[in-house]
Amino acid sequence: MEDIVLRNNDLDNLRLQAQKLGIDSLSLVELFAKEEILLKHKDEATRLKELYNTIQFQLERATSDENAAAYGHSKAELETSFSRLLVGTAIKMISNNKPLSAFADYLITGNFKKQTHFGTVMFCIGPGGIPGDVEVISVSRLAREANQDEVEIIQDMQQRGYLLHHKKVFSTLINKLVEDIRDGLLQLPVSKKKVVDILTPTDTSF
Repeated sequence: MEDIVLRNNDLDNLRLQAQKLGIDSLSLVELFAKEEILLKHKDEATRLKELYNTIQFQLERATSDENAAAYGHSKAELETSFSRLLVGTAIKMISNNKPLSAFADYLITGNFKKQTHFGTVMFCIGPGGIPGDVEVISVSRLAREANQDEVEIIQDMQQRGYLLHHKKVFSTLINKLVEDIRDGLLQLPVSKKKVVDILTPTDTSF
């Protein structure tokens, strides 16, 4: 009889230990699952920061290129204007011919300048959203190459499904996305529509 009681006690102890192990196992599973989620959030936040650094570098380089192009254009315009002034003055000095004199006046005082765009650099988000469909474009360069206004370039890209913003917006956007991902409110990829929802309340750019 005593042996049976001891065996029953052993079984009860084993049952309790098994239950405890089961509970501990579930706790470990939950812990690992939470840790996995946290690691995923951290990894996605890191990817966004890397994207930020890449796009910032491209924005700065494109802006530098635009500054160089504007300087070169201004220098060429100044040299051309000086040449027209010299030629026009020379004609007026050596000729009394009225048509030639009128042409000389035109060279000296005429407005030869046409509107040329420089300096507008933007980042754009395509239909694929963030992080896979983000790039930097020089709107001014595209306008010069196409002989169009910058607004036309922007409208054309918007019609093709791109979301364009000035570079000052990019930092605010990435910081917001990183914060939401860390809080578990977002995960990558972030759709273009979601970006619009985030920026619409405060954004006043294109």
